[in-house]
Amino acid sequence: MNTNVKRKPSKALTFSFHGGSGTGKTYVSSIIAESIYKKGMRSKYVHFISGTEFSHNQYVPVYKEELKKNSVIESSVAQCSRSLFSFVDEIDKIPPGLLDILTPYIENHEQYDGIDYRNAIFIFLREQIKLKEMEQIIEKSASYAGKNEFYESLIIFKNLITAYVPFLPFEKKHIRSCIIDYLIKKE
Repeated sequence: MNTNVKRKPSKALTFSFHGGSGTGKTYVSSIIAESIYKKGMRSKYVHFISGTEFSHNQYVPVYKEELKKNSVIESSVAQCSRSLFSFVDEIDKIPPGLLDILTPYIENHEQYDGIDYRNAIFIFLREQIKLKEMEQIIEKSASYAGKNEFYESLIIFKNLITAYVPFLPFEKKHIRSCIIDYLIKKE
């Protein structure tokens, strides 16, 4: 077996980070960016997209057209197959159906519109996840049932999330350690 063969992933790497404000979801997204790209967060292939830009249900068709027409996703991945897209700020509040526009970029395709998205990274940040919602994810995987805008998207329906990552609240000792680590790195 040749271990030097570079394998293409079957689909884009897709994470769903869950946790309250201040638990480190955005910070971990930035660590990923800093670890992968020479310019880190300043790389033109790292994109943080705010969910609050798309908060009105009546504009879903307009938002979809805007996301497709001015697709930062398509142009970025065409230039760098390992582009990172982090959807922040209340992604769970995005109107139903809007996230479906992302499905072709995340699915198991060798190419979509002539571009290979299998090396791209998509990260969705949610404010909270409750045990009941986690049960719905598992139930949905088995029976395609559920009652939440995020979980009614094709991304969930087609099981395109690679991993669900919970972020639990920090204790004071954790915060102290994080501050010390941060200050040491800044020296």
